[in-house]
Formats: sequence, structure tokens, C-alpha cells
Amino acid sequence: MVQVESHFRLTDPYVIEVVFAVLATVTMPGDPAWTFLVGPPSSLKTEIVRWFRGLPKVYTTSRLTPHSLVSGLKGGDSLLPQLDGKVLMIKDFTAILEMDRKAREEIFAQLRDAFDGYYEGHFGSIGKLSFVSHFSVLAAVTSAIEEYYSVQSFLGPRFLKARVPALDGFDKSVEEGGREDELRRLFSGLVEKIAASIGPDDWRRVSFSRVLDLKPIVQHLALGRTHVSRSDGFISQVPEPEMLPRLTKQLKKLAIGRAVLYGRTEVDESDIAFLRRIAHDTLPRNRAAIIDALGTPCRVESLVRDVHLPKSTLYRHLEELMALGLVDTDGAAAATYSCPATPHFYGKGGPSIPKEVGGAGVPPRDQLQVRLSWLRSMGFDDSDPAVSRLRQLLSGPGG
Repeated sequence: MVQVESHFRLTDPYVIEVVFAVLATVTMPGDPAWTFLVGPPSSLKTEIVRWFRGLPKVYTTSRLTPHSLVSGLKGGDSLLPQLDGKVLMIKDFTAILEMDRKAREEIFAQLRDAFDGYYEGHFGSIGKLSFVSHFSVLAAVTSAIEEYYSVQSFLGPRFLKARVPALDGFDKSVEEGGREDELRRLFSGLVEKIAASIGPDDWRRVSFSRVLDLKPIVQHLALGRTHVSRSDGFISQVPEPEMLPRLTKQLKKLAIGRAVLYGRTEVDESDIAFLRRIAHDTLPRNRAAIIDALGTPCRVESLVRDVHLPKSTLYRHLEELMALGLVDTDGAAAATYSCPATPHFYGKGGPSIPKEVGGAGVPPRDQLQVRLSWLRSMGFDDSDPAVSRLRQLLSGPGG
């Protein structure tokens, strides 16, 4: 079994797992698991892309232009046919976001058309041009992507997101300053070794029997990332969530790819937890934060404190989440909001529970009691770890 944490000196190997999961299933039929690696500057995302340069099944590039994928020029060199059976890794997708709107949306349109493995277009200079090319995409990008509606409208349903875990790299940067090239060679060598151990058909040996675990994850994500149209500040249309087949195929691929990475022949609970994390990361960031905070039903005043957004912004998001059926309210003047789907999305075990009463960030006892009652009302019995933990907290000092 690959020891990803120790190999790459990571306490959280999540993003490395995502990249290898995509790589391990690049030849698997069905919708590709295109994924954004989202993180702030200096969060390791672009460095990870560099570690995979030179692999036979990887094509890396710093950026794309409107003529990169499909040249459209006589004698031009189109990238699209070169990507067949490979993973296209884009080092800096943020540079594409910052292009002028026309160029940016031309690239988005080409990616959208190529998603299903077939591109066809007509150009005045050379006539009709068509390519059959099945490939995956991994693109490093900053959280600025949240602000670009065109990304959501053109590409949103085609891309998943994996958010780079928070890193406190100051001490290590000071300690290892000047050794960047040496460490890059080390990690690139490790990537090459692991990639060489993954066969192109290894995914065929992995069975997937966790359909009932996957369904609520897909449903939650499909609803949670649905765009809600507004006109003059008001919701103007009934939201129409995407259908589930594409998301189901993408997430199933990633679960199988992670199982391949760890040498297993069956998808297990750790792979399902991995999918929950990807689904959560793929939600718009503010919506995800609100859904997390509503693990315990609360009023807007509590959300302001927990989510760090002003009331006006929270009310707008809550209105949209209610329109999507993800958030409920008791209808009182000082309304209490809740997210009934949260336990089903998180699975047995529910949202994370504070470690000990009196520790930093631990809710007051009445909030713990509300959370316990709520989980029980959702069908979680005393054998569930989340319920058991809450009972333990409530029976502690002062219980």
C-alpha cells in the first residue's frame, strides 16, 4: 500500500489523492472527472502540478489561449488531438480567468464542447475540423474562480473542485529555503514511481458496491451548486438542478481511482468520505460554509458569527438555499434555520463534533443538546458515533 502521507510529508494527502485518482482512471469510459485544484497563492497547488510533468499520460501547460485547443488556422497545431488518453494539467487557470471576456469564453466553449470526447467546428480558413479526444483536466486556480459567473455557466457542471488544505509553511520554508530544486526532484521521482505502479486497466479490478452511499452525495452536490437566477435582486425562476448521471459517473471514477492508488479491489468507506469531501469542496464556498454552520439549527445572528459574512449576504444565500430545498426555517419572526440534508450528506458519523466541553470553539451545552435532538430526529440512533460523542460531551463536567 502506498503511504502517501509519509512519502510526501503531508499530514493531509487529499489533493495528491485527487490527482492520482484522476490519473488512475483516465482510460476509464464515461464522463471525465475534470477537477479544479483551488487554493490561495503559495498553497502548493501549482507545485503539485510540476511534480507530474513528464509522465507519459500527462500533458502540462502553464495556460491556454483561444487557439491552443483548436487552432483553426491553416497548418496550425491543435492541442486537442494530442490529449487523447491523457490528463491535461494547467498550471495557472487564474491567468485564463483574467483574459478579456471574449478570449476567456472562447476557451470555455472549446472545453465544454470537448468534454464528451468529440469536437466539431467550422472555420473560414480551413473549413470543417473535427477531433475525437477523450481526456481529463486538472487545473490549478485561486479562489477568484468563485467570482466568475461565466465559469459556472459554461463549465460549472463539468468541473469538480478540490480545495487545497490550509498549510502553515513558514517554518518549513525557512528551514528548507534554497532546497527547492532538490525537493522538487525528490517529489517528482516519487510521483513517477507511484504512477508507474498504476496500470492503465487497474481500474477494471475495482468493484463499486456503495451505490446507496453515493446517491445522497450526488443529490446534495447537484442541488447545492445549482445557479439561482435573479432579476432586480429577486429570485426570478424556479431553480432547475442538473441531472445526476454525469456527477454520478465522475464521483464513481474518483472513488475507484483512489482505491487503485491504495492497492484495493473494492471501494471502501474511506473512499466514500473522500467523495463527500470533493462534493463539499465543489459547492460554492459561501453556501458550503452556511450548510456547515447549520449542522446545528440556529438564527442568522449565530451565522454572522460562525460564517463571517454580513446579514444582508447571509439572507441572500439563505433565500437561495431555501429555494433549492436545502435549508428550512421555522417561520418565526426571529427565524431559526436548519439544513435537514446534512446528516445524510455527511453519512453516519454526521458533522464533526467538538473534542471536549470547554475547549476552544465548543458550543454551549444547550447547542450540544439541540444538535443531539436534531440528529436523533433525523434517524441517527445511540450507536452512531456522532450521537455517542454528543452524549459523552453532555455527560462530562457540569452534566
